[in-house]
Amino acid sequence: MQYLKGLNSLRFFAAFLVLVAHAQQNLTMLAIPHATWGIFFLGADAVHFFFVLSGFLLTYLAMGEFEREGTLNIRRFFLKRILRIWPLYYLCVLLGFIVLAIAVPYASNQVTPAFGVKQTWPYYLFFLPNYVASIYHEGVGALFALWSIGVEEQFYLFFPFLMLFIIKSKRPLLFITLIAVAYTTFYYLQFYRVILIAASASAFINTLKFQFMFLGCAGAVLYRKKTAFVQAVLPYKKLTQVVLFALLGIILFVPLHFSYAVYCMLCGLLYVCIIINTFSSPVHAVNIERSWLSYLGAISYGIYMYHPYISYPLRYATIKFGWVHNLFAAAPFLYYAALLALTVVVAHLSYKYFESWFLKMKKKEDGRNVHSA
Repeated sequence: MQYLKGLNSLRFFAAFLVLVAHAQQNLTMLAIPHATWGIFFLGADAVHFFFVLSGFLLTYLAMGEFEREGTLNIRRFFLKRILRIWPLYYLCVLLGFIVLAIAVPYASNQVTPAFGVKQTWPYYLFFLPNYVASIYHEGVGALFALWSIGVEEQFYLFFPFLMLFIIKSKRPLLFITLIAVAYTTFYYLQFYRVILIAASASAFINTLKFQFMFLGCAGAVLYRKKTAFVQAVLPYKKLTQVVLFALLGIILFVPLHFSYAVYCMLCGLLYVCIIINTFSSPVHAVNIERSWLSYLGAISYGIYMYHPYISYPLRYATIKFGWVHNLFAAAPFLYYAALLALTVVVAHLSYKYFESWFLKMKKKEDGRNVHSA
């Protein structure tokens, strides 16, 4: 599989923003004062970045495979997704049910009324955690974070078939652009209730943020088919990176008064530009392609999946022991640091001793791909 430099580091930064946003929510529940900068409230934006990056990478690599082999191996596509996503997903589903159905009620001496194991387990089994999230919202605790994995998996169901149509079409860029515009228009029309559909259906559709994946797809097709044009518009120089990350900094720290739809699409376009600039530029104002950052990016899936579970013992200790509460109240940043450090350790152990088994099989599949090519 082709390695695109710098993108693992971007993955970690996005996972870090999700973790920070959830840590801020934890401190709020614990009634501990904390900073209110914009960067502490950007978990959703970070997930949107993951979606854009996913669409970009999948499309970029699929087009490369088609150029090498003259076709897309759909069986291999699904097998690789299964080996990377399913083991950790199902482990975290199991952990979620143990924590929410057994550990939390035991520790708090009460039953969690908003969470029903019998009612929800089939949805998690068949990769519909976003449907559960659309109904129960925060009532599913740590399992809520799985909603984005469900969206990814649902996107994978039709992505390789869509790519075959895009690649074989005479005007692939126009084709994917029309799809992106059509879906984005439908999404926000129903979001703003211009198109009236059942409230439950609308709540589920609101989780299907495919517009970000399609935006990433369009960015990859644009780069693959119009490389010279992209280089002319987005020159790969240090100044470009400074401008892009300055714009990102504005999003992180400055409140912007756009409508939700406009804000999301502007951010999505910025993410595409940052992705292209990061892996394509021979020079960088700030070098983010560092081994430790790249490794943190490699385990970012684990960081994203495990951090809600790590927060439970931290919050329990804060409630149970006065000195822990006083420590975090005096220095809230220590809570963020503790959650990050513990999550990284767990994600590292998971990556090394659990996920690596399946990643080796995935690499073998990539090796067959290279051999057959």
